[in-house]
Amino acid sequence: MKLGIVSATFRDRSWEEACRAVNKLGLQAIEPSAGGLDGSEHCDPVEMLKDAEAIKKFKKTADKYSLEISEFNCKGNPLHPDKKVTNEYIAVLEAAMKLAPKVGVDTICVFAGLPGAGPGAKYPNWITHPWPFFFSRALKWQWEEKTIPFWTDMARKAKKLGVRFAFEPEPGDMVYNTET
Repeated sequence: MKLGIVSATFRDRSWEEACRAVNKLGLQAIEPSAGGLDGSEHCDPVEMLKDAEAIKKFKKTADKYSLEISEFNCKGNPLHPDKKVTNEYIAVLEAAMKLAPKVGVDTICVFAGLPGAGPGAKYPNWITHPWPFFFSRALKWQWEEKTIPFWTDMARKAKKLGVRFAFEPEPGDMVYNTET
């Protein structure tokens, strides 16, 4: 087993400085934040995909400090009712999926996301209990119309690229415990 840390912990430092600090702590792995809620200060997959040298330098820096890039951290809300939020996040996630194999990463840590309670919703709606009955209908819609179709499609794309997803359970998200 290797111990590591999310690079966002060191977002006030450059990638090189973050890698140096992680190595100095005696850790063996680093999980670069690659867009989404934790930012992209150390790894902007959209920009890096435009520059093969930047990709090499990124990987070489982690290697210099004997760090494994364990996975990309790319948590956000791909199911948000606001299409602008959704589209921006999905573009970053898909770029991270394409970048991952280029640096030897096969896993991307994500949130499953949270849709609204139904068509036309403006804000995400976290439903944790099926009663009264209208919650059951909304929850069914969230899973069957939004969550499952989205992640089924993303899993197909990820498989073609040789990457997989690790869902981080988080309150306020469709996947918030082991049952969900």
